[in-house]
Amino acid sequence: MDGLEKKTLNVLHQSHNKVIEDLHTWHKNIVSQLDQMYDNILLDMKNTYEDVQYFASFTSKLLLEQENLLQQATSNDEINTIQERINEILTEITFLQSLSFHLNCDSVKLHGKLQLNLNKIPIKSNHSLMATLPCIDNASQTIIHSSKLPTRNKQSILLSTTYRFLISRIDAIELKKTSLSIFHLTSSDNQSINDCVLTFNVFNLVSFLNAFTAYWNLFPKNNEIRVLIPQYNVSYLADKLNETSRSLTNRFQLDQINVFPCSCPKSDERILLIKGTRRDYIKDCIREIYFNIEKYNENEGIKQDINLYNPSNLTNDDINEIILSNMDYGGFIQNRNKSVNENQSKIDTTEDEDSDDDLWDENDDWWNFRNTRDGSTEIIQREMIVSNKHAGAIIGVNASYIDRIKQKTGACVYINGQINDLKRTAIMKGTREQVDRAYLFIENLIDRNINDKKYRRDKDTRT
Repeated sequence: MDGLEKKTLNVLHQSHNKVIEDLHTWHKNIVSQLDQMYDNILLDMKNTYEDVQYFASFTSKLLLEQENLLQQATSNDEINTIQERINEILTEITFLQSLSFHLNCDSVKLHGKLQLNLNKIPIKSNHSLMATLPCIDNASQTIIHSSKLPTRNKQSILLSTTYRFLISRIDAIELKKTSLSIFHLTSSDNQSINDCVLTFNVFNLVSFLNAFTAYWNLFPKNNEIRVLIPQYNVSYLADKLNETSRSLTNRFQLDQINVFPCSCPKSDERILLIKGTRRDYIKDCIREIYFNIEKYNENEGIKQDINLYNPSNLTNDDINEIILSNMDYGGFIQNRNKSVNENQSKIDTTEDEDSDDDLWDENDDWWNFRNTRDGSTEIIQREMIVSNKHAGAIIGVNASYIDRIKQKTGACVYINGQINDLKRTAIMKGTREQVDRAYLFIENLIDRNINDKKYRRDKDTRT
């Protein structure tokens, strides 16, 4: 009897695990479809808005043209003809004003009906076994009760408020594993883009705070947050921070709170960085900031269209431009090469930096090289394919060599690729003279690295 019970329990356990696995797979598929729909609808709305803007501009020109013709008209027939044209334009405008944005029903259909089986028996929605399935956590049901907020703020003051944050690509990949529909993320497929935008799919401040707490608990080691602030709120927020930054710093025990000077690439959003040791206080600070922003938007009646930051739309040229110009927008792209370079230098470079002073002798002919063929100030780019080991020699201990190359030559130099790639690309940007000097120096470093390793091998062989 015990054997039969054990066998039955094993079968039930396996079936139960299969049901849970199917449920999670279905859930991830549905969330993925919803995210895709969300992106497509946003794109459709953006295109529609641009079309309407173009129509408005074109119509305005037509009306001005007809108005000028009307002033020049000399007969009743001409006036009547112009009046008919104007009436036709006004009819088109009235027709457009009566339109509203409707979703394409075919484009928002969810595909993938959930079919669960237990011991080859289909489980229906009213089946008693459904009650035994564990629930997937829903962040909107947890953590903060609305009574803890001021009564006035139990409803979001402005429904158009967007709760958007910039997070790293690594955090975005981890967050996707939760498959929670309250989190919407821009694409993290491009490994060269470390920025990812997290949008909370919520409708008021209370539900946002619940969702943010769920997110914050997923990353217990994070002690800083980057809030994306629309341009129309930046002035208000900057003025507010000038008045209260010391107060906020003291009240919430913050190490840093500031708005970065540059907007995010190709957008009208800027980053508010909040950093501190008390994670619970960081959350309280965000709550106060959003409360004041929404209150300000309500009082000012602000409703503006802005370009939202989407890192996945950036091209390689955009990324290179961000790095080359040292764009101070507060994101992760500008830090990517520095962190990769520092990691690489720890892996491969073992030489003593003090022993390489001869490499920086500015009396050497190669160092004082001048390009006599072209004194142009035009910015050019030159690339060199190097092995992963040579990349470490170029970077140096704690990125010391590559930083000194930049300082001495004036060129922008960085190593592309990942630290586990077999081949890397050394990229140099600047005037032709700057690039050529950087190229020669990199060649010299590689030769030095090869000769040093050969010398060590020969020495080991002799001993």
